[in-house]
Amino acid sequence: MKKIIKITNIISLIFISSLLSLYSIEFISEKYFFDKLYYNKSIKHGYWNPEKTTKFSEFGNRSRDIDNLYKEWEKKKENNTLGKTTIPDDQFIIAIHGDSYVWGQGVKYTNTLPYLLEKNLNKQINSTVLGLAISGNSIMELQNSYYLANNVYSVDFNIFVPVTNDLLIKNEVNYEKKYPQWNICKKKHPDINPIYDWTEEEQSGTTDKENLNDHYKKIVNLSWENDFNLCLLDESLKTISNKNSIFFIPLCYEDNNMNKYTKYIKNHNFQIANFLDSENNDKYESFWKDPLYNFMVSEQDGHPSKHAHLIFAQMLEPIVLEKIHQN
Repeated sequence: MKKIIKITNIISLIFISSLLSLYSIEFISEKYFFDKLYYNKSIKHGYWNPEKTTKFSEFGNRSRDIDNLYKEWEKKKENNTLGKTTIPDDQFIIAIHGDSYVWGQGVKYTNTLPYLLEKNLNKQINSTVLGLAISGNSIMELQNSYYLANNVYSVDFNIFVPVTNDLLIKNEVNYEKKYPQWNICKKKHPDINPIYDWTEEEQSGTTDKENLNDHYKKIVNLSWENDFNLCLLDESLKTISNKNSIFFIPLCYEDNNMNKYTKYIKNHNFQIANFLDSENNDKYESFWKDPLYNFMVSEQDGHPSKHAHLIFAQMLEPIVLEKIHQN
C-alpha cells in the first residue's frame, strides 16, 4: 500500500511540475518573445492569419457573439420573431460594440473586455455581455451591430468603444446597398469622395513598419478632415439611442482626432467614460508609471494589453451596475 501511495505521489508531482513548466514557458514566451512567436500569427491571440484562418468559428468564444448575432438575425427575419432568443429573461444584457480593441487583438479571449466584464458582473447579478466586434470595423459597422443586437435581443445597455480609425471606409463593402447613412451623405456631399481604409495589397507593398505606420496615420488624419466621412459619423450617431448607451474612450494618451470624435459624441448627448480618468486612481498607479509600455500588447502591436483590458472592465463595471439598479 505504501508503495502505491509513493508511486501516486511521484506521478502527481511529475504532472504538477509539467503543468508549471508549461505555464512558465508560455508566460516567458508571451512576455519576452511575443512579436516573434505570436504577433500576426496566433489565432489564440485573435489574429486573422489568411494562411490558417478562414471562418469565425475557428476563433471559438471570441467570435461566438457576433457570429450568433448574424445567424439569429437571418433566422428571425425569415420567421418574423424578432426579440425572442435563447438568452434567459432574468439576464441583464450588455452589448459591447467595437473593432479590434473589443475583439481583443493580441490577448487571449479570457483577457478581453467582454469576458472580464461578464465575469465581474456575474459575481453580483445575472448578466450576459455580448462582444460584438470585428477587427477593422468602422462607425457604420458599429451602428449596424447596434441595430441588429437591439432588434434580435432585448439589450439593456450598449457600450461603444470608439477608436480614431472608425471613420475609414472598407474597400470591400457595398455601403450604398447596406447602409442608409451612406446615401444620405452622398446626397449632402455629391462631389466629395470619402477616405478609404488601406487594402491588403497596400499593406503588403512594403515591409517597412515605420512607413506603414506613417501612411496609416496620414489616411486616418485625412478621414477627420473629410466632410463625407464626418457626415457618416454624424448620421450613424443619430440612429443610436443615448438613453441606454455609453461611449468608453480607450486611449491612454491625448489625441486630436479622438478629441474631435468626443465632440461629436457629446453633441448627441451620450454619456462618456474615459480610460484616462484611471490615472487619478491610486489602484492603477503602477500602470501609469509607464502607460504606453503597459498599455501595448508588445513593441509591434499597439493594441490594449491584458492589463489594459482588466482596467477597462473594472472601470465599466460600476457604470453598468448603476444602470442595472436604475432599472
